[in-house]
Amino acid sequence: IRAVVYPVRKVSEVLDQIANNSGDLTKRIGFEGTDEIGSLGKSFDRFMDKQQTMVREIADAAGILAESSGQMSDATEDTGRAFGKISAVVST
Repeated sequence: IRAVVYPVRKVSEVLDQIANNSGDLTKRIGFEGTDEIGSLGKSFDRFMDKQQTMVREIADAAGILAESSGQMSDATEDTGRAFGKISAVVST
């Protein structure tokens, strides 16, 4: 019974840690077994690897988007100033 209870308890503890510690995606089960419990742990670890990669890619994309937005804002301001100068020249 201990061979079943301990791994299930470990999975539960890791899931609780992830849920209660700001979604720490670095947590892993780390089971080495070849039985169903080991398979569960390995599948969970692969799932967490994919989640961590996905969050990293989203964060990278958000950074690129923020940078592009800043550049777009600068270009819009430059265009506005240029139109202002053109309008002043045409009005005189």
